[in-house]
Amino acid sequence: MVLFFLLKRVFQTFPCSGVGMKKYKLFFLLVQNIVFGNAGRRLLIYPVFILSIFFFSCKQKPEEYNEQGMVKYESGNYNDAIELFTKAIDKNPDNSNLYYNRGNTYGKLGKYNEAISDYTKAIEFNPNDAVSYCNRGSAYCIYLKEYSKAISDCTKAIEIKPDYAEAYYNRGSAYYFIKDFNDAISDFTKAIELNPTFADAYNNRGKIYYDLKEYSKAISDYDKAIGINPDYAVAYLNRGVTYLMSGLKNNACDDLRKAYSRGNTQAEDMLNKYCK
Repeated sequence: MVLFFLLKRVFQTFPCSGVGMKKYKLFFLLVQNIVFGNAGRRLLIYPVFILSIFFFSCKQKPEEYNEQGMVKYESGNYNDAIELFTKAIDKNPDNSNLYYNRGNTYGKLGKYNEAISDYTKAIEFNPNDAVSYCNRGSAYCIYLKEYSKAISDCTKAIEIKPDYAEAYYNRGSAYYFIKDFNDAISDFTKAIELNPTFADAYNNRGKIYYDLKEYSKAISDYDKAIGINPDYAVAYLNRGVTYLMSGLKNNACDDLRKAYSRGNTQAEDMLNKYCK
């Protein structure tokens, strides 16, 4: 009787989860039957056996932490996801996918240096990880403004995976920010060839045509972006501005209203200025 309650206290002190917890419950029922059943003479043998199985069965595997981390990530619980991915990495520190998943999660929290560090580790363990190169390049471009590093990473991703539309798009964005418009247009065009429904690529290529004062080409690209995504507020805004520059005020105001109705606050200022 005393031994039974001691075992119960041990199990409560060292809980396990998932499959381990199910095993624990089964084994605990077995101990209970042993203690209160006819096999009492075996009390000195079975508790040791059960405890040893308990400790082995409750060791959670890295893939279980990873799966739980992905559930937290998908539900937006990024801090919990990072904790779980970190536990998985502690148990399997050579798994590139775990670093990649944690890097994505750091990115969601705006911790871009940490994200880059994890993408770097992912690449270290898997040098052919095109996605980690691409994501690290995106972080360099959009958040850290390190455009040469962004171009280098995206170029590497394209070398590994030549049909990687996202890598062309990210590299095109980096070229755009350094005002290399020809290479940017080339990359956005390639991204569109690889993914004809890539609305962001159409929108960004349209921005370049706008900067080059090729307004008809810009409007055509914005048309395609909006055709793919009718709720694309930024594309409505950009097309509205382009209409203004083309002298088409009615069309411009119509687009600015659509942009504003879809949550673009910048459109409100322009509506007040041009469309009253």
